[in-house]
Amino acid sequence: MKRLFTIIALMFAMYTFGQINCVADFTYTIDTNANLISFQDTSWSYDSLSGQATPISWDWQIQGTSYSTSSVNYTYTSLPVYVCLSVEFDNGCTNTKCDTIDLTTPDPCEGFYAYDDYDVVTLGMCTGELTGSVHAGTAPFTYSWSTGANTQTITDLCEGSYYYTVTDANGCTAINSGYVAEDDSSNIQITDSLYNSAIDTCLDFTPIDVYVSNVTIIDSLTLEVEWTFTDSIQTQIVTETYGFYGAYGSYYVLISIDCGAKTVQTWGDVIVIDEYTATGIKEVETLNNLKLYPNPVKDVLNLEFNTIETDVINIQVMTYTGQIISNVNINSYAGKNSVSISTNDLNSGIYFVRINNKTIKFVK
Repeated sequence: MKRLFTIIALMFAMYTFGQINCVADFTYTIDTNANLISFQDTSWSYDSLSGQATPISWDWQIQGTSYSTSSVNYTYTSLPVYVCLSVEFDNGCTNTKCDTIDLTTPDPCEGFYAYDDYDVVTLGMCTGELTGSVHAGTAPFTYSWSTGANTQTITDLCEGSYYYTVTDANGCTAINSGYVAEDDSSNIQITDSLYNSAIDTCLDFTPIDVYVSNVTIIDSLTLEVEWTFTDSIQTQIVTETYGFYGAYGSYYVLISIDCGAKTVQTWGDVIVIDEYTATGIKEVETLNNLKLYPNPVKDVLNLEFNTIETDVINIQVMTYTGQIISNVNINSYAGKNSVSISTNDLNSGIYFVRINNKTIKFVK
């Protein structure tokens, strides 16, 4: 499709000589299909004695080439193009205007990221499903899954992690991963999905695990979410602020990292917002450096955290739907603390462990 950009040059220079004023000015259109810039003189002059004056000569200098007409059609090989116009009027006034002509073309990959919708696997069966989706970008989209599939949706999945790359018509790529877990619950409901534009940064390593390590309610419409990126050796923390509607429930939250080169990586996790999370509104942090391992867990879940003073710590284990299945208080000591929780009685599925106002997801 032919694109025609009309740009009216607003900047001008003014020359004053007694009561004679003149301004060199021009407009231009860019035909990107023909690589053609059409310049048109719009200069003007006013003489307080004789009124409006008329241009009598033009001197265009465009990329080292001269033109002497009131309008010029210039074929360019590349942008930007540097142009100057000097105009002389019949009242003797002269003036010059210079400008750099370029196109401000938006990045076609801006705001392009991938996310997924998934069905939880029925306990003991390979019935899971993942559907790759994109935000922004230009159709058509192509998908490439770690299973070898190239469809938007993959089915008959067993419990586990699945990765895919989606590419749009502009060559922009986004990478995402989804985890399909076994769960015997049939009433899981996601209140909403929370996401922002991609963060313009790069991670120091390639993570093999990404999860939400803390959630704090800033106010009735704002959440602060702490993301942990780890490769089992290194760990990097990224904090993002999200808007939400203030309702309690389970939220699917996304984070996207834009490291350039037309590649945006997106990760997702599920968080639970309830009255316990609300108690964490910008209060002084007495507990930090919370770690949970192994994840997924088989028999024993290990927790490590630091506290700044001796305290009573509340530890809860919840189901994916927010049902509390374990609730205990322990005495902590200033410094590093370790706690082990038996998971033998838990069915396979997704769970959360909450320590005070910090919540981390784990998989059995």
